[in-house]
Order: sequence, then C-alpha cells, then structure tokens
Amino acid sequence: MAKRTTGTFTAAGQNSAAILGKEAEALLTGTFTATVVPQVQDANGNWAPLDGVSMTAPAARKFEMAVSRPWRLAVTAFTAGPIAYELAGEEFPNQT
Repeated sequence: MAKRTTGTFTAAGQNSAAILGKEAEALLTGTFTATVVPQVQDANGNWAPLDGVSMTAPAARKFEMAVSRPWRLAVTAFTAGPIAYELAGEEFPNQT
C-alpha cells in the first residue's frame, strides 16, 4: 500500500483522514466497545458506508471498488476505547 494514515478514535462521530484508491486495507487494534464503518466517497462528494460492513472488534480487513475513490473510517457508535487504526491504500489516478 502506497499511502497510510494512522491515529486513535476516542468517540463516536470521528473520522480518519481519507486515502485514495481502488482498494483499502483497515487495521483496528485495542480493547474497545465501538462500531467502525469503512466509507467511500461517491462522485458527488458524499460519504457512504459500504453495505453490510462494520468492524466491532480488533481486525484487519481489505475492501475493493471497481474505480478509484476516496476511503475513510468512521466511528458510528462508541462506548469505550481507545481504538488504534491504520488505513492504507494505493494512490491510483481517479478513474471513472
């Protein structure tokens, strides 16, 4: 993966920095009670969750799209944490 962003989530409503690519890899670590959802930006600039995908425990996941889009992680529910995250992706030119 060519671009990587890391950080820590400590509350609901927080988002990671965005990365661009056809694919993204997310890694969550820590002891937490929360829901983290990968989101992709559509052609109109709106962020949308991936259908049926959420992370509620430490895990590593890979996501793919047919075209290059911005990706981010969003905390949609939070009880306790912290959640350390890493989001990585390839910086492909935007293809529609």
